[in-house]
Amino acid sequence: MEQERFTENGNVIESSEGFSVRTLGRTGMRYQEGDRSVWIDSEVLAAPHGIVMNRDSIKYWEGPDPDKVSDADRDRIANNIKRAFEACGHDLQVHVPDYEWLAWYHEHKRAAEQRHQAREQGSSGS
Repeated sequence: MEQERFTENGNVIESSEGFSVRTLGRTGMRYQEGDRSVWIDSEVLAAPHGIVMNRDSIKYWEGPDPDKVSDADRDRIANNIKRAFEACGHDLQVHVPDYEWLAWYHEHKRAAEQRHQAREQGSSGS
């Protein structure tokens, strides 16, 4: 089995495995496989050659047969892009939201607002 090779030409990285990644300015990238592609939310970091990619923004295939991206494809695409960027000397961070933390945050924020409202009602009723 031949080892995968990557070619970087400007803002495009191509893999010998049949996919490419194009960075779209300071935000966004497009992943291409054959005749279908997917837009991905990303942002260039202040660190040289650094970029952060939002894994959950990998949602819909565009092309002749548009379709929703499966969870397995989302993982494969994120891994392909990370491998491509690292092979070309770029630092790619894949961001996956921490939904457990967000749930905790919203619960505590709601509780704090309720305590604040209770204190306001108590002080206005005196």
